[in-house]
This record gives sequence, C-alpha cells and structure tokens, in this order.
Amino acid sequence: LVDSFNAMQEQITEDLDKLKEQDQRIRENEEKYRLLVETSPHGIQLTDLNGMIVFSNPAHHAIQKRKDGELIGRYVWDMAAEPEDRQATRDYYRFLVNSQPRPEPFFSKDKTGSGEMIDTQVNWDYMRDPQGQVTGIISIVSDITAQKKAEQELQSAHQRFITVLNSIDATVYVADMDTHEILFMNKTMIEAFGRDMTGETCWKVFVENTGPCDYCPN
Repeated sequence: LVDSFNAMQEQITEDLDKLKEQDQRIRENEEKYRLLVETSPHGIQLTDLNGMIVFSNPAHHAIQKRKDGELIGRYVWDMAAEPEDRQATRDYYRFLVNSQPRPEPFFSKDKTGSGEMIDTQVNWDYMRDPQGQVTGIISIVSDITAQKKAEQELQSAHQRFITVLNSIDATVYVADMDTHEILFMNKTMIEAFGRDMTGETCWKVFVENTGPCDYCPN
C-alpha cells in the first residue's frame, strides 16, 4: 500500500512538473506574440460580429491618429470619411459575417482623429472557434496614401505624355521590342491608317511582311 501511495505521489509530481513546463511555454509564446503585435508597423485590429473594435495595436492607433485605446469600442465604419461610405462599410461588414465570402482586400478612404484624409488597405480573415463558427474578424490595416498619390501622379504624367504624342503632326507608334505588338498609335497615325491597330503585329499591318522587317532595330 505504501509503495502504491509513493508511486501515485511521484506520478502526481511528474504531472505537475509537466503542467508547469507547458504553462511556462504558453507564457513565453504569449509574450512573443504580444511583442510581434505591438511592434508591427502595420495596424492590427480584432472586431466582433457587430463590427466593434475589441483590439487595436499601437500602429493602428498611429495610422488613425488616435490616442492609445481610443479605437476600442468604436466600429470599423466610424473611420470612413463620408456618411455614405460609413453606411456602405456597415452593410459590407454585415454581408461578410452573414455570407462569409472568400476574404479579399478592402480599400477605404478614412478620416483620422486629426481630420486628415488617408487611404487604407485592409487585409482580413475570419476568426473561428473550435467548432468552426465565426466569432469575429482579424484585420491588417496599412496606410497606402503615399502609394495612391504616386499612382495618381504616374497616371497624370502618362496622360500628359499621351496628350503630347497625340498633338504631334506626324505618325508615332510604340511597339513591343520582343513581340512587335503595337502598344500605342497616336491620333495622326490612326487617322492616316483609318483605324487603331493597337494590339496587332506591326510588320503584319504596316508593311504586310511575313516576319519582322530587316531594318527593324528591335
């Protein structure tokens, strides 16, 4: 009987030691995840089924120009710049929760706490319980204002270049160096040939050759 009791006590002690080790590993992992979330340069937010923000990391607060903790309890559509955008975001969030479509990036024009307008990209996914039921949404929020501005400036520069080419009183076209596909014809050239041949092969439509022209530099 004494031997049985001692063996039981040793087993209990061993089990307790294992539980302590597991608890220590869990605590260490939690600390790692906390550091990752708090030091991430991207905004991270968790929202419940109603769209309320239940967690928001420091980067998310910085993006939205809010004091620490100020976003907690707000709804994801509260940051939308315009009333119609807030309603649209609210309706879209309800659609996500109810229909659960495949996650795709969401783009928004937000108004920050300082009144500044910013463009944001939200990459998100569902949070689920062990039974697979959706419990909320986790999102990675990025400020893409500078990127959007650069894209708009590039588009404007491209449009100015096209305008210049179309104003030239001479035929101008651009072709791919490898495929010889016509990428652009200016207005004068389209009028001269009677149609826009963009997308076709230059040596076929311009000179009716069976292959690239001998004098072609491409």
